[in-house]
Amino acid sequence: MSLEELEVEELEMLEPISEPMVYVVKFFPLLKTIPRRRRAKRAVRYLRERIGNRVTYETETEKGGKKIKVRKRVGPDHVRISPEVSKAIRSRGAKKPPRRLKVVVIKFRDPETDEVRARVYMPDEPIVRALSKKR
Repeated sequence: MSLEELEVEELEMLEPISEPMVYVVKFFPLLKTIPRRRRAKRAVRYLRERIGNRVTYETETEKGGKKIKVRKRVGPDHVRISPEVSKAIRSRGAKKPPRRLKVVVIKFRDPETDEVRARVYMPDEPIVRALSKKR
């Protein structure tokens, strides 16, 4: 089974909540103050924090006997970065990550725990193309 088939199978297992969202994340002002040998690692952490704080979802809760809609953030703990994004960050080595990176974020609902999670992909990955064909 090829990698593309595994990714498409994974996509069918999860249920996407929204359309793929394209973000351009700028690393440069932050990374200028970080020591060179730690820049790529810090860029990955910054990407996870940035996407976790930017991506939101709506959920219903009860307050005083009424159901109200609440908007929540996904949070950095529920963001998964694909290996292709990590390779793109480390493409010029650990000391020189790119100044900016264009990524695609897809929100999924985890069927086991019913939590919302975000996955970060490169725009040309097969799973993103499969999802855009599906819709």
